[in-house]
Amino acid sequence: MISVNLVWQFILAQMFGFIVLLFILNFLLYKPVIEIIRKRQEYILNLLAESQKLKEEAKAKLEQYHQEKINAEEEGKKIFNSMLEEARKIKEEKLAQINELFKKEQAEFASAIEQDIKIQTQNIDSITNQISSLLLKNIVKGEG
Repeated sequence: MISVNLVWQFILAQMFGFIVLLFILNFLLYKPVIEIIRKRQEYILNLLAESQKLKEEAKAKLEQYHQEKINAEEEGKKIFNSMLEEARKIKEEKLAQINELFKKEQAEFASAIEQDIKIQTQNIDSITNQISSLLLKNIVKGEG
């Protein structure tokens, strides 16, 4: 049989070899793999932080764009309303000028018609007088 001492030596040698293997694997595999995982995790966290920052910047720019759009629309409405009001004022001024011109032309036309009526009345009176005098002459000639 194998002596107990030899078995303990074998077990101790196996344990020593296993511990050495653990140290070697720790330095050659475990620590480098853990370091790679840590660096990758750090890289991913940095990317996530950067993407969050870019997302917030994009959101802020979008909000700014919407606000600028609203401001531009309001400014456009103000300009449009002011131009519309100006056009109304110009229209009213032009209508007032046309009304004034129309009244002036109407007054001149009425005056011209009155003068024509007076002239025609005078012509009619003159013709009436001529006809009356001719009739009187014919009546006087016929009696005489």
